[in-house]
Amino acid sequence: MRLYILLLLLIKVLLSFDAPALPPKQGRYLIKGNYILRKPQSITYYKITSYKHNGKSFYICADKTFQNYGKALKYCQCLSRYGAEKRGRNSWRTRLFLKKCKNFHKGLNEVPSRKSPTVGKNYFPGRGIFIKNPKKDLDKNVIGNEKKEFSIAKKMNTKSFTFYIWKKVWVGCNVVCYRSNHFGKYKSLILEEINNYRSNHRGDKLVPSFQLNNLAQNLANNYAKKQKLYIDRYAGYGILYANVNISLATIIIKSLYDTKSKYSFYFNRPFSREALCFAQIVWSSTQKIGIGVQQYKNNLYVVLLFYPKVSNKKEDFTTNVFKRVRKTFL
Repeated sequence: MRLYILLLLLIKVLLSFDAPALPPKQGRYLIKGNYILRKPQSITYYKITSYKHNGKSFYICADKTFQNYGKALKYCQCLSRYGAEKRGRNSWRTRLFLKKCKNFHKGLNEVPSRKSPTVGKNYFPGRGIFIKNPKKDLDKNVIGNEKKEFSIAKKMNTKSFTFYIWKKVWVGCNVVCYRSNHFGKYKSLILEEINNYRSNHRGDKLVPSFQLNNLAQNLANNYAKKQKLYIDRYAGYGILYANVNISLATIIIKSLYDTKSKYSFYFNRPFSREALCFAQIVWSSTQKIGIGVQQYKNNLYVVLLFYPKVSNKKEDFTTNVFKRVRKTFL
């Protein structure tokens, strides 16, 4: 009896002490046989969703909205990699990676919310490719701040493939030259440059169409007159158009082709809508072209119509956009 009472007193004394705190939970665990295994934390893989507003596409990753698919993809990949790092034990590395993601997003052109999306001046609409500000779109890495015609070649990468094609087509023809015959010479050189690019990407030469030429010229005339181009009625054609200072007229096609840098041959798809410029130029199924040119003051308004146009199907890029065949060109 005494032993029983002593045992109760001992239990009461032990219960009077505060129990030690449990260690913080490190994760979920799984009992497998005689072993207790820690379950890995699940990773959140971020996906891109898209929507259209006023005919323009926007892309959402997490809570951020972008007007460029490539930037949205990079941001999602960054967040997914952060989730994978979070599974590890190295917390300082996780914090560092999250900081990189935040810094990465600061450098992007974020689009406002879906309720009031606004697009910058250099946005490329869906059906046509509009170069609104030549200083920002055409001068970048090409001609610096110079507007004199003779300075263009000096600002180019003279070892690039596009410089070789540009020089082959345009050197020897100045503003007076390509303004002759109501810009007839200029149109023929545009067609020559496009066909040079196409032949290097296994595409047949484009043939001028009388109907498309008339339509493109009417569009160029209205474009110069109204300073806007309305293309909704012509959704059946591929349309590229530009408004540049006349001193930059010779590098329009080169600049459109150079959007190739935003096209992935590995995935056979463009990473940016800008790359549709390159895709349309070399699209192997395209057969006909129409070219319209109009001048207003010191600006040149150029409209290009292609038929058939670039397809929206992903699988069609594999059979219509090929890598450049000729590796050497000098």
